[in-house]
Amino acid sequence: MPFTTDEFWSASEFWQSKERHNFLSIGDLVCLYCEETQGYVYNCQTSTVHNGLQIYHKQNMEQPRGIPDPRGTAAVFCVCVPNRYKLAKKYRRLLESISNPDGEEERELLEHVKAASIAENTDNVLEQKRNTGRRVRYGEVIQLKHSFTGKYIHMSTTKTSKVDKNNMLVTLESYSAKHAQFRILPRYKVRTEGEADLEAYLVAEGLHEEKLTETVHLRLREVDPMIPSTMRPSTSGITYWQIEDEHTIIYGGPLYWGQQVRFRHMTTRHYLCLGSGSKWSLTSDAYNPRAVFRLHPLLKVSDEIHDDSYARIEHVLTGYWLHGERNEVYKRQSDTGIDINDLSTLPWDGAKLRQIGHSKDRMYHDAYTLQVVEVHNSANFIYVAGMAPFLLELINQVTMTSVSQ
Repeated sequence: MPFTTDEFWSASEFWQSKERHNFLSIGDLVCLYCEETQGYVYNCQTSTVHNGLQIYHKQNMEQPRGIPDPRGTAAVFCVCVPNRYKLAKKYRRLLESISNPDGEEERELLEHVKAASIAENTDNVLEQKRNTGRRVRYGEVIQLKHSFTGKYIHMSTTKTSKVDKNNMLVTLESYSAKHAQFRILPRYKVRTEGEADLEAYLVAEGLHEEKLTETVHLRLREVDPMIPSTMRPSTSGITYWQIEDEHTIIYGGPLYWGQQVRFRHMTTRHYLCLGSGSKWSLTSDAYNPRAVFRLHPLLKVSDEIHDDSYARIEHVLTGYWLHGERNEVYKRQSDTGIDINDLSTLPWDGAKLRQIGHSKDRMYHDAYTLQVVEVHNSANFIYVAGMAPFLLELINQVTMTSVSQ
């Protein structure tokens, strides 16, 4: 059966390496399994004419039969980062348009464009190598490269399937293009049309032993594959939190799902708290019962919590869930206008801010990624935190001197 665009399929990791890890990563080998026909997607011909994709019927997902080649690669695809393709596209079009490729001017032009295309391909190979092993997240754009033919899956936006005219044509092509890029989305629809996911960091602003500048809120930072910095965790200290055991900060150790913990904001050194008036705030009391939470997995693969796990956060005392208010703008408490003579009034950046709330119901989209701060970023933060008291005292002395004069 031909593979068409309306099929619902899931990715199961290539059986020879499926025990390696529990997350989809760049460079992984996967198989596409259609749940409607209960079969794997495959192609066993390298011909440029017979480049369609087929789907098996009634195959066992764990022990499939009928895979056409001995190594099984006809049903295997490699997860790749999006390739740059504009220079290669220019070269292909130039080849098609030149009537006399043996002419001196045409040959020089072809060689120049070909060299640029080769350089572009070299950059693509290096970019793929750099990203190999990086986890793929929802909303990220990828390409799927067929292991047997070395071609990429393409979906046409103008041609329909030769067998099923109600669906668009899906083929394998040796080149990259916009039609070879696919976005990873959750299996189930969890929002209405036109409503965007809220991609943001839980933050607060202020310094230890100083007045809290901004209470806890959400700082939007959408993931954009075209902006590499957004694909990596934030390095801003206001996004850093320390997870501590409910009863003591002395002992460390592994974290487990359902374990009762506290979240300590690193720059203010205060704890996330849901006050008696059901209002989110930060508290300096390390043993405040309203500052205790539990972490629950979206998909539990082990009792222990690992890096980059997806979790929902439950407030223990009330049973409420930490909820992002996507339509409620957070108004900065320190927003009193910009004074050109006072640097403290200058905005840090133009990031959009949202309020946090709570919900009695566990919302699908209220998922939080637990990202570990890299060692060098942690060292930089500690250094600046250690310098802050000296700098604050210096500022106070300079201010007092200016006033007395």
